[in-house]
Formats: sequence, structure tokens, C-alpha cells
Amino acid sequence: MRAIRFPLFILLLCVSSTDIKGADLRLLLQSKSETYILGESIRLIITYENTGEEPFYFQRPKGLGADHLNLMATTKEYSCAVEPQYFDAAIEDLHFRFTSLYPGDRLTMDVEPLNDPTGFGMPRLPMATPGRYVLRAVFTSMGPGTEGDRSPVWRGQIESNPVEVILQEPGEDLLAEWRERLRVCVFSPECEDYVAIEYFRFVRDSHAVEYLKQFIRRNPTYDRAVEALVNQGRTADASFLEELVNRPNMPNSLRDHYQEMARLLRNPSPCGW
Repeated sequence: MRAIRFPLFILLLCVSSTDIKGADLRLLLQSKSETYILGESIRLIITYENTGEEPFYFQRPKGLGADHLNLMATTKEYSCAVEPQYFDAAIEDLHFRFTSLYPGDRLTMDVEPLNDPTGFGMPRLPMATPGRYVLRAVFTSMGPGTEGDRSPVWRGQIESNPVEVILQEPGEDLLAEWRERLRVCVFSPECEDYVAIEYFRFVRDSHAVEYLKQFIRRNPTYDRAVEALVNQGRTADASFLEELVNRPNMPNSLRDHYQEMARLLRNPSPCGW
């Protein structure tokens, strides 16, 4: 006999919105590859599963960060969190973020590509050096237990399983290719390949430093080039940024930002800017 599923709000009329008896949510994190090359986007899959005995509504995260879906990269020495990123949505569209999960149901989603130099505005998870990283996800859902006619809504915080990935250094041929793209960008009357600058926001290369500094001299308000320079992790470049601060055409907002970047170079953090 074919099972019949009644609308979730009918099934849950007698269930408390603040105490979902037998409800449980499992968070499963997967990586599409065990090994990545620095400068290559990291692609993760997240699965939400109702492992409890009762159905509930699940509110999908609207961004990355501590209040939604947080991603952490950990080594033996330090741990860094994903750069917060939130996605705006009209109030009338928020109901699309609710999904009913019956016992055993799974919702699987691709995470936005991380550290992707080809996608401007993509999220950044600080992983500046080659090595082994343990990735984890923490999902947080805050708010009332009832949203309109949707009740109960799962609320709480859960942590995923750990996933280990290996980051390898790019080969010299690949570095030389990106270095040449950066050189062309720097010495062109107008750069048409800003991806070359983005690449060095994630990859360190001592030969690229002077090209970045030359670009910044000509384009001091392009802060992403400054971030690429800071990513190189050279304390000696702090004085170069401090000189930029005193330029007469430097906006106050960028002046403060560059002072902070110089401070980070003098007192380096493994999580970068």
C-alpha cells in the first residue's frame, strides 16, 4: 500500500514549537576531493538529515559565518573560520528557505566554492600554506520555533564530522604562468586580467611581490591587490603600506584599512586579514 504524507503543519498541530520530541538533526560534511592545489577552489558538500522520530521544518542558512553555516579549517598549530558572507533576500522570499524534513529525509547542498580566484566575491577560508587541514562545519539556527504556519522549526546548533584535506604547492610551471599573467596586468595601460591578482590572494610567491607593489603604486585604492600583498606574509612590506597611507588622494576608509594591513604584516596572523 502506498504511504500517504499529510501536510507537515497538520501533523504537527499538537507538537510544541520549542520542544520537538525525538527530533534530531545530523550535519554531514564531505569534500569533492581529498587533495587540492593552492589556488584551486575547494568544493564541499553539506547534508542535513533528520535522524529523529518526528518531522520538522528546517530553515536553510542564508550565508556563511558564525550565525549561520560556519566553516573552520584547523591545523596542529591554529584554527581559522570562513570569512562571513551573507546573501540578501526579499522578505517575501524568505519562505523559500524552509524545507520540511520527515524522519530519514536528507537535504544535500553544495557549499559556495571556497578560495576560488576566478569568482569575485566568493567566500574565503584562510588556508595560506600547504599541508593537512581538518575541515568542520557548524550550523546555527536561531529564531522562534514557529514561522507563520510552519511549526515546529528546528532551532539549535550542531557540528559536522571532521574532513581532512591536503593542500599542495602549485608546481613551478603553474606559478610561472600566473606570474606572467600578473606581469601583463601590471604593465598594461589598463589591466584586463584581475583574476591574476585574485590568484595571489590565495597563493604565495616571492617573485610576484614586486609586481603587486608596482600595481598598488599605480592603483592605491584597489584594496584586493593590497590583500594579495599581505597574503605573501612578508613583514618587510609593512613599511610600503604605511607609505601609502600618507598619500594625499587616499580615502580615509582605505587609510584605516591599510594601516590595519600593515599591522597584520608586523604581527602576522595565520588567518590573514
